[in-house]
Parts: sequence; C-alpha cells; structure tokens
Amino acid sequence: MTQDGGPLERPKPQALPLAIPAAARPASEAVPAATSGGAKGVVVRVLVSLLVVMTVLLAGACVTIPWFVHRAVVDAAAEHGVTLTVQSVEMRMTGFSLQGIEASADAVHGVHLAAPEMDVQMNGVTPQRVTLHGAELLINGRYAAVTSEIDRFLMSEAGTPGGAWSPKSLVIEGSRVAWQGLAGDGVGIQAAGLHLEATWPEADHPAWHATSDPVTVVVPHGTLGPWRVDVERSSGAARVRVAFDPGVPDSSWLVILGDDKAIASLDLVVPRSPLARLGIPPALLGLTGDLQLAATAHYVALGARTTATCSGGVYGAKAADLPRPIDLVWEGSAAGAAGGALDVKAGRLAVGPLTGAVRGTVKPFDDGFRLDLGWSAAPVPCSAFDAPLDPTRPFDIGYELRQLAQGVGVAKVSGTVSARASLAFDSRDLAGSSVTFAPDVTCKLALFGAP
Repeated sequence: MTQDGGPLERPKPQALPLAIPAAARPASEAVPAATSGGAKGVVVRVLVSLLVVMTVLLAGACVTIPWFVHRAVVDAAAEHGVTLTVQSVEMRMTGFSLQGIEASADAVHGVHLAAPEMDVQMNGVTPQRVTLHGAELLINGRYAAVTSEIDRFLMSEAGTPGGAWSPKSLVIEGSRVAWQGLAGDGVGIQAAGLHLEATWPEADHPAWHATSDPVTVVVPHGTLGPWRVDVERSSGAARVRVAFDPGVPDSSWLVILGDDKAIASLDLVVPRSPLARLGIPPALLGLTGDLQLAATAHYVALGARTTATCSGGVYGAKAADLPRPIDLVWEGSAAGAAGGALDVKAGRLAVGPLTGAVRGTVKPFDDGFRLDLGWSAAPVPCSAFDAPLDPTRPFDIGYELRQLAQGVGVAKVSGTVSARASLAFDSRDLAGSSVTFAPDVTCKLALFGAP
C-alpha cells in the first residue's frame, strides 16, 4: 500500500533493446570484412610475385640454356677432334636444334660438312638421336687416302663415341655429297637425295646404311649416270650395290662385298639394254648410234684362290669411219693366288669379223683393281668386210664406190686385215686409262683387165 492507503502498484518491466543500434552495425561488421579482404590481397600479391619471379627465371633460362648448350656442344666436338661452328641454338620439348652449322675433323683432310639445321633428341642430359637436314658434304682427295684417314679417325680415341654428349644414332636426310678427285684428276661423284642412318652399338665399329639417288660420276670428257647407290657397313663388313637403271633397279646392277682389308666378291648383271638407259653416253666411247650393252662378271676371293669370269658385248657400234654398225663381243676368265695378280685365260674378243685372243693380268687392290690386257686378231680376207680397208683408214669411206665397181664386175678386192689392241684401266685413276687400236691392212682394189 501507499502512504495514502491506496494499493501498491508494481513497476512495469522495461523492454530489452534487442535491436543493434544502427551506428554500431558498421563497426561490428567491419572486423570480418577487413579480415577477409586482407587475406585475398595477400594471396594475390604472393601469386603476382611468384609469376614475376618465374617470368624472370624463364627469361634468364631462355638466354642461359641456349648459351650453355652452344658452349657444351662446341666443347664436346673439340674433345673429339672436330671443329664445329654454330650460328644459333633453339630449345625444343624433346631437346634442341642447332642452326647454321659447319664442321671439319682435324685428322681428316679435305672433308667439310655444312647443314642449315641439326636436331638433337635428348634423354635427360644425354643425346640419343642426331638428325641433319639438307646437309652438304664436300670431299676432296683420292678414295684410298680419304677413307684411310676416316677409318683411323673413327678407330682413334677421339673418334670413338663416348661421354655425355655422344649420340647413340645419326640420321642424315635430304642431303648431298660432292667428292672431287675420287679416282684421279677430273674424276668426281655427285650424290643427291642422300639418306643415311648410323648407330654405334656398344662402342663398336659404326653400323650404317646409306642410299642416294641420283648419283652421277664425272670422268674426263663425259658424265656417267644417273644411278642409284646403296651402301651398308657393319662390324667391318661392307656391301655396295649400284643400280644402273634406277627406274628398274633390279634389272641391271653391280654388287660388291668386302671388309676392312679387301674386296671379297663382285657380281655384275646387265641384260642387253640400250647404253643410254644404263647411264653410259655412247659419245664417251667415241661411238654413235643406238648402242646396246650386255655384260656379266663374277669375281670371288675364296681362301688362297681368286677367280674371275666375264662376258658381254656392245652391239650396233658406229663411228665416223664405219660404213655400217659392228658388234664387239668378249668373254674370258682369270685366276691367281689371293692378293696377287690374276692371269687372264681363255679370253677372246671379236670386233666385227676380227677375232683374237686376249692376254694380260688383273691386279686387285684394297680400293680397286687394274686391268692390263693385250689383244691380237689373226688376218682375215678383206672380202670378209662389207667395207674393204686400206692401210691408212681402217674402214674406208670409199666403200660405196668400190661396191658399185664390184657390182658391175669391173673390180675385185684382195689382201687381208689384222689388228692389235691394248687396254690399261685402273679404277683408282680413271683419267690415266688408255686404249690403243692398231690395224694392219693390205687390202687392194684391182680393176679387171688391169695389168
């Protein structure tokens, strides 16, 4: 009760202020907002920093790695006795590429290699496969001298593959070889479309196979080819195959087998074919016309004995002093001790109606062979020739007039014809080869009724 006697009233409870004051809300929400935004900013700044660092490192690597590869490749080549120059280096996913290279070996004179590009495929830090594109190999010197230096270099410590920068295989494609002085002055070879693959199994002799088409051989006064040439070499053994008609490579061919010391066998098969189709210009032989050639030859060095056989012919030969085409046909064999000269036996050569024995020797060498042959034809009557001969001209261009005189019964031909010839042929010096032909003619034309 109150003092005035009235009832006592309880105070009403006040409402709790549950709502957050508007002024206080931004302050209470600012803490989590500031915390979230700051974390994101830090992350972004870290990522940007890392990207900058990586960019700098990659930029440095793009400069440093090519420089390192350039230096390492040139130094490694020098350790193997090879002088190498490189214009630029391009890094790739599988390795690197060298641009504008030139190379020569100090121990091999007269050999120079140039290529616009060389790809190197890596396995870790070791080259596995080297590929040369569009290379040009220039060689100057005789076959025996150059190959001897190459063999000594490959078998030396410098030429033996080894070390971190030595590849396991080599490929050369779309390339060219130009060899001057291969078999003497004025004799060379041009090989285009070269494809070569080489491997070095367990530091052994390199095994390689090369194919080139077309191949032409330059000799004094002419060019032979184009031919296709395949060369294989493995463990000291070599095989060379020449296709004289690249359009039909199995029709006319030459196969040579040998090793590091000498030729072991040779086989030649040429069915009767137009001479021009075999890459042999008739003018190179001093003849004209649609000549045809057929030839077979076999040479083998077996044990202590060496044998050789050959046969063939040139058909339809014409020359300035020949009133009609004639045929040249030959056959023969030779035998001798291994490594020595072979004596020609049962050799015969027919030049038109002139037939005689062939005598001489065949001398094999490690890098070729030499023929020294002589031929002598027994006398035959002048009447055996369609064109009687006189002492000064083997085949007299006055044949038509004499034929007319004989045809009307006012003249007759008497006397004989014989001939001698020699051949000196050295495959190592084609420019020094020579042929001589010396006819002995006693033909006479007499008019009937003349004293």
